[in-house]
Amino acid sequence: MNELETLRPVFLTLHELETELVKLHTQQEDAIACKDFALAGQLNNEVIELEEKVQAFSQLEDDKIDDEIDVPKDENGFISIQSPDGDDLMFESRTDLENAVHNYKHKVTEHAESREFIKAEETQAFVDQLEKLKPRLPHLVELETTLCQIQREMDQAIVSKQFAKAESQSFVRTTSPASNRQKHVTDSS
Repeated sequence: MNELETLRPVFLTLHELETELVKLHTQQEDAIACKDFALAGQLNNEVIELEEKVQAFSQLEDDKIDDEIDVPKDENGFISIQSPDGDDLMFESRTDLENAVHNYKHKVTEHAESREFIKAEETQAFVDQLEKLKPRLPHLVELETTLCQIQREMDQAIVSKQFAKAESQSFVRTTSPASNRQKHVTDSS
């Protein structure tokens, strides 16, 4: 176990990588404000390298989720899945998903209390599938964080005159589910 603990700083989680990325962005902005462009350039290289790691890690997580459960989506990006009862469930938001998880956990308890253990096991397996869908439907705060990060990257690309990169960030920002859901939330307010 001690040997594994020594490797811990080398193998960071996605959250730790994202936190480190935010720190590097802040350091880079400070270096630019102090007109220490050599340091800003060095930090920019580190940011690019870390962004690539975060993107690769995120893709691995997405692929892992896709491999674990078939996640069909409709044209609006809503997730649909069939329940053990044969009902087609569609989730537009994380709240919808959380409510379904809560309801099916309650059904597991009911099946177990009525000694219908096979139904309880099937329903619990479905609850586990629903839990794995949570990363696909982030909370509003997570969406806002993603949009802010994309905006920062776009602004940095403009400042460093990497206009092609700024254009790609602009495209990501306007076509991302985070942007679409943000518009949907704003429109319904």
